[in-house]
Amino acid sequence: MKTKILLFAALLGCSVVELATTSKTSPIDVSKLNAEKDYLGVINQCANPKLYSKIVDYALNTKDQTKHTIFAAQIEERIINNPACFVTAVSKMGYKKCETIEENFVREPYFYPRHQLYSALITANNFGGSCFSG
Repeated sequence: MKTKILLFAALLGCSVVELATTSKTSPIDVSKLNAEKDYLGVINQCANPKLYSKIVDYALNTKDQTKHTIFAAQIEERIINNPACFVTAVSKMGYKKCETIEENFVREPYFYPRHQLYSALITANNFGGSCFSG
């Protein structure tokens, strides 16, 4: 009986030491981190209005439906996740282009319901002075 208790104590001690020294961290998924970085980059593209104007021009002028859908997804994500940046960038493009963007990507959205896009736009501080408020 004494031998069994000593054996049990030794095994318990070994297992506790093994648990204490085992690395608890999981490997870092670099591809997931890069995807998150790219996503944040897409959302914040509107921080540079000149560059964003070129992107929007390309989105409006493309005839390829697949590319148009990709641009629509990016624009809608920007509206939902960074509405103030989006409104500021589009307002700097002029009223006519702002209306064109609204017509092509906000009134006829691809992925999010229209009311959800407008609800996000309304939260932007500069919404009142944009073409979206009219």
